[in-house]
Amino acid sequence: MTVFEKFEPIGRIDWSKFADPMVSTGVKLMKQIEEFGFEAYIVGGAVRDIAMGDFDVHDIDIATNMPIDEIKDKFRTYEYGGGERHGTVIVHIGSFDYELTQFRTEGAYSDKRRPDSVEFVQSFEEDTKRRDFTINSMGIDSNGTFIDYHGGLSDIEHGILRTVGDPRERFDEDALRILRAIRFASRFGFDIDIDTLRA
Repeated sequence: MTVFEKFEPIGRIDWSKFADPMVSTGVKLMKQIEEFGFEAYIVGGAVRDIAMGDFDVHDIDIATNMPIDEIKDKFRTYEYGGGERHGTVIVHIGSFDYELTQFRTEGAYSDKRRPDSVEFVQSFEEDTKRRDFTINSMGIDSNGTFIDYHGGLSDIEHGILRTVGDPRERFDEDALRILRAIRFASRFGFDIDIDTLRA
């Protein structure tokens, strides 16, 4: 039995079902950001895994339109690996660290791995267009609602792995995504979308 066959995707979750205090603290952080007048969503692999029924979350990344300078002013933060120039800082709360990244679009990838430049945007939808696969492009808000602009939930339901947008562009930007495609398809027992496979 594949991982995919064990789960049915869901469109909304109840945060109170998560026993790990890292999750509840992360939700409180999102609500604080909202109280300052900004948006915040849990993003990345945690969202994908939750959508597939795996509530054992160990790592929480948050995307927001709150500017980095304001995040640093309102929260205890630190930087790692030069992430701040790309809009990413770590927010430390209690014993937990949360990676916060400002909504952004990305410029050219001259080294086929990392963007040469980023531009900050206000739209979460615009931010999701830079992500690799539909199943990794979703967000969950502080109320537990999935935000899914690219059909990630449907692709989980049907066991399909596909890129966000043109697969040739996604792989040309970051060649590591080719290996990630194989890994995700193998891990979850997904079929690779034909256009993604050809690319």
